[in-house]
Amino acid sequence: LGGERFYITGGEPLLRVDVEDIIQIGNDVDYKIELVTNGYLLTKARLRRFKELGLDGIAISLDGSNAEVYNRIRGRDRKTFEKVLDKIRETKKLGFYTKINTTVFSCNLEDTPNITELALNLEVDEQGIYYFTPIGRGDGNRELTIEPLEWLGFIRTRLKRYQGKSM
Repeated sequence: LGGERFYITGGEPLLRVDVEDIIQIGNDVDYKIELVTNGYLLTKARLRRFKELGLDGIAISLDGSNAEVYNRIRGRDRKTFEKVLDKIRETKKLGFYTKINTTVFSCNLEDTPNITELALNLEVDEQGIYYFTPIGRGDGNRELTIEPLEWLGFIRTRLKRYQGKSM
C-alpha cells in the first residue's frame, strides 16, 4: 500500500513483551520505525538493543519544563522527571532521531515556551506540540481543555518566536 514508516504507540508500548519483535518486523520490511513512549521504562540496555534492531527514532512525552509542572500532569515525582530527561539525553547520545511530544493542557499552557527552550537545550531533533482533546480516557478531564481561540492566540503570540529555530 506504499507505507514507509510506522509508529509503535500505546498506552505505553514498552509494556509489550513483543516490542522487539515489532521493531524487527518493521526493519525487515524496510520501514522507518519510531517508538512513542513516556520514557520511564527505557534503559540503556534496551536502547542499545533497539539500536541493534534498527529502530530509527524515539518520541518521549514531556509535558513540563520542570518537575512541578510535569508531575502535575503525570502524577509522578522529581526522580521520574529527572529520569525522563536522562532518557532523552541517552537517546540523542546513541544516535536516535529524538523527539519530545508535548500535550498542552490548561495547567501547562504557560510553561509551553519553557518546554520548547528545554527541547532546544537538549538538542532534540523535533518537538511535537499537541492540543489536548478530551476523548476516551481524557473525557473525564474536560476542565484541562483550552478554548481553541485561546490556543490559537497563544501559538500566534507566544510560540511564533520559535518558528524556524533548529532543534
